[in-house]
Amino acid sequence: MHFEDHLDDFVKEFKGNWQKFESFGWSHWRMGIEDPENWGIFYTHNRDSGILDLSNASVFDKEMEPFVEDGTAHSESHNHWGCGWIDGYSVRVVDEDGNVTDAVKKVCELKMALEEYPVLDDSDYSNREYEAAVENISQIAHNFVR
Repeated sequence: MHFEDHLDDFVKEFKGNWQKFESFGWSHWRMGIEDPENWGIFYTHNRDSGILDLSNASVFDKEMEPFVEDGTAHSESHNHWGCGWIDGYSVRVVDEDGNVTDAVKKVCELKMALEEYPVLDDSDYSNREYEAAVENISQIAHNFVR
C-alpha cells in the first residue's frame, strides 16, 4: 500500500477518534481548539511503558515539535485514577479548507514506520537498554555488598 492510500484510510479513522473513547472528556477549549471534530488524539506512552515505548515516544516528541510550535498539534497528558497517566498528542487532521495537515501526515508516516519495524531510532533504544542494564547491575551490586 502506498503512503497516499494509507494516509486516506488513516485520516478517516483518526479524524475525531477521541469521540469514540469510552469514559473520556477532552478539554480542547483550553488549547483554543474550536473545531475538535477535525482533530484526532494518539498516545505515545503511559505510566507502565517500557524502554521501547519510551524510546519511540522520544522520537515522536522530536518529530512533532514543529507542529506543536505552529499549533497543528498539542502535547497531551491525560490522567485516570485507575490506570495512572498516558501521554501523546492531539493533532489537527484537516485544516479549515479540508486539506490534510502536514502534522497528521507525520503521524501517519511514523505509524507506518512502526508497522514495518518496531524501533524508530535504534541508537536511542540501544542507549536506553544499556543505561537500564548498568542501573540494574549497580542495584544488584549494591544489594549484594550489604
